[in-house]
Amino acid sequence: MFRLDFDGVIGLIFVVVVFFVTIGSTFGIMPNYSDGEKSGYLTSLSHKGLIVKTWEGVMNMGGMRKEEDAEGRVHLVPNTFSFTVLDTKLVPELEKKLQDGGFVTLKYDQWYMKPWNVGSSYIIKEIK
Repeated sequence: MFRLDFDGVIGLIFVVVVFFVTIGSTFGIMPNYSDGEKSGYLTSLSHKGLIVKTWEGVMNMGGMRKEEDAEGRVHLVPNTFSFTVLDTKLVPELEKKLQDGGFVTLKYDQWYMKPWNVGSSYIIKEIK
């Protein structure tokens, strides 16, 4: 009869954890971890990826924030928001906003664990 000892239980737990981390990083876990809106000025929009290309963007939300480097020095950096656009129907509107330098509000969903082929855990679902 099959019997699990302590090492067998630890091994089984390890295999289950590796399985869920692999599935999560491949397909993403909980795409509705959070949602919301952020506003600012688009500073970049690019089509990135070696195998699977996605639209990645950065928006400046105004203001500055403190950031500490590895040696403990404090720097002021712009307050930016990095995001991914999976719905290609939104790209022309974002490109127009980028060229015009217009203010934009983006509605997003945040993934708890993003898929491997997505650059940011913030996925844009609507432009206001």
